[in-house]
Amino acid sequence: MSFGSWLWQRITAVLLFFFLGLHLVLEHFSAGSAAPTFAWIVARLQHPVFLVVDVLFLAVVLFHGLNGLGSVILDLGMPPRYGRSLSAGLWLLGAASFVLGLDIILPLAGYPAWFYW
Repeated sequence: MSFGSWLWQRITAVLLFFFLGLHLVLEHFSAGSAAPTFAWIVARLQHPVFLVVDVLFLAVVLFHGLNGLGSVILDLGMPPRYGRSLSAGLWLLGAASFVLGLDIILPLAGYPAWFYW
């Protein structure tokens, strides 16, 4: 694991706590005593601040999780010569997951879907 990878793992860990707290407060606890409904969440996502928080939260979760997975795989004994292939594969998986996540979040905010399931 390179120093940059190690450093970004720590930075995204702090960001995860920040975005998780922000997500919980904005999406779950600000509904008052009533449980948030699907319609309430969709109405919240119409506001750009809530949409940006959810998209950034998605990006941070994916990076932190896949970077950690790559570190674990390398620590378990994968030969270092495969490190670039592993890194490229995880970046592709992360990019595909991010696009699919956006395809779920953005239509809820009123944007057109990219894929039709």
